[in-house]
Amino acid sequence: MNLPFHTTAIVLTLPLLFSMLSGCSAITEPTTVVPSISSSEPTTTATESPAACADLFGISVLESDYDPAVPQVSWLAFTNEGDSPCELTGFPEITLNSDDTAGVATLSEADAFDRATDSVAVPAGGNAYIWTWVTTADLLQDSCALPTAVQGLNVTLPGATKSLTVDRTFTICLGSPSGDIQVGPVDSEPRTASKGY
Repeated sequence: MNLPFHTTAIVLTLPLLFSMLSGCSAITEPTTVVPSISSSEPTTTATESPAACADLFGISVLESDYDPAVPQVSWLAFTNEGDSPCELTGFPEITLNSDDTAGVATLSEADAFDRATDSVAVPAGGNAYIWTWVTTADLLQDSCALPTAVQGLNVTLPGATKSLTVDRTFTICLGSPSGDIQVGPVDSEPRTASKGY
């Protein structure tokens, strides 16, 4: 029997086995990285469009002072209450403030001097004007079948999104052949828009 040889073999084998077991414990599973996905939707910022500069005007009435015999002539004066200049071109839209809703007044555009296409630059604090002629019922030679009392005008400037209201008290005759109201285009000064008036 050669016992020392076998004893040495066992001693050499145990460290080897321990090393192998230690190596197995060091093996780890591969790590899987899952990319994060944001569930939030893209943010859209709503922007409000700036108000039309034509909405930043005040209104008043400039009575005729060159001919007291024709009080039906007047100008609507518009003051730019904004902080920047504003350009206006063309005719306004006008409706009547009246308790009588039986009809609609005839509104005719007068442009005897070809100003309807002229752009009027109104500075901040400055004014623009619109000439008006109202054919009141008392001016008609014939009797009036539909006299209508008016308490004011609703005026929408070119390019505006809202109307301005101004007090105007008169009586018109709806359906009169001469027309009820004539209106001129926006002008840089108070002057007539129809020849003969």
